[in-house]
Amino acid sequence: MISIGLLGFGTVGEGVFERIYSAKAEIEQVLGDRVEVKKILVKDFQKQRNADEQLFTDNPNDFFKDRYDIVFEQMGGVEPAKDYISRLLNRNVPVITANKKLIAFAGRELEALANEHGSFISYEAAVAGGIPIINVLSSLLPTTAITKVSGILNGTTNYIVTEMNEKGRDFDEVLEEAQALGFAEADPTDDVEGFDAWYKLRILSKLCFGSWAEQSTFARIGIRNVERWHIEAAKTHGLKMKLVAEARTDGERVFGGVRPSFVAQSHPLATVDGVTNAVHLEGESGTNLLFTGPGAGKEPTANSMVEDFVHHFRQTKQPEYKRKNIKACTNQSEWLLFFKKEDVDRVKEHLDQITYHLNEVIEEDEGFGWFITTDTCVEYLPLTDVYDSYPIYGRKLVKLEAAV
Repeated sequence: MISIGLLGFGTVGEGVFERIYSAKAEIEQVLGDRVEVKKILVKDFQKQRNADEQLFTDNPNDFFKDRYDIVFEQMGGVEPAKDYISRLLNRNVPVITANKKLIAFAGRELEALANEHGSFISYEAAVAGGIPIINVLSSLLPTTAITKVSGILNGTTNYIVTEMNEKGRDFDEVLEEAQALGFAEADPTDDVEGFDAWYKLRILSKLCFGSWAEQSTFARIGIRNVERWHIEAAKTHGLKMKLVAEARTDGERVFGGVRPSFVAQSHPLATVDGVTNAVHLEGESGTNLLFTGPGAGKEPTANSMVEDFVHHFRQTKQPEYKRKNIKACTNQSEWLLFFKKEDVDRVKEHLDQITYHLNEVIEEDEGFGWFITTDTCVEYLPLTDVYDSYPIYGRKLVKLEAAV
């Protein structure tokens, strides 16, 4: 019998429990063994739950007295989850987790601990819960050299910017609606400030490029300061606002970040709207793949965790895979830069000194003009002159020899 433990029984934990028993016959047929949930550790034993109360305990020592073949962790946060998972890995007990924050900050340490004890920690559900991107990278594309991974990794922010793009609504108005609909938390900081997408990007970067990047590698800018006039300015060039997470490599270092970006209508990410998530892979041999699906929620996340469990238990050990050395990265070509009207002439003087760029200025009632320019130009512009800057994805760069 395969003995299962659960750490946490909130929305996702309950979903995992329900999924195990609703698909019990199929799981047992695939694995050739019985599966049974043995114990569940919760914070509040007195809370009413839709499961046998004898399964529950709020005493960690009571939970750890038993022996498990697999444990699902969905508590959230770094502690005490890290401590509990470390105890399990030290006992050679594999762990399936949906805890993106924990993996982003402690994944390197926990993987090393798992390897030391011949076990594994798997986190498929920690990134875009309904998209099996991690097992795709580790099992289906282990020898494909990925040069860039980008995506829309947060459903809350994607819902907000979709409403701003399509209906011209204000950020605060849409955020309030998202909270009422249950798409956003009462405290939406993790989502709208880009933390949630940042956690996921760090995990994806490790899977694509083979090692954990330092935390300082990836910048993080949320969508709180995006205004309607930004959206309207972008529309004149056929662009849509998205919160894009991107990591790329030049073969030696990894760089990127999470930031509001403008996406051309022809780019694969342009059609990913609402609460949907997407991951876009680019690499050698013409690799250009887009994966879309629900990024969160009880059922998609729980299903991803259970499928992760089945996938690993069908293997004799956690697969070791190493990415090929990358020779080059895909460079971003254009940025949309906003300037106060009184700074436009000074900025134009800087741009005139650089030969390859686009240069467009449009007068707006808000007192701003804008340029579309190459990323090379951005490196030389005085940062104090730039009011806002957004990368552009998917437009074909037009080469001009001088400023217009």
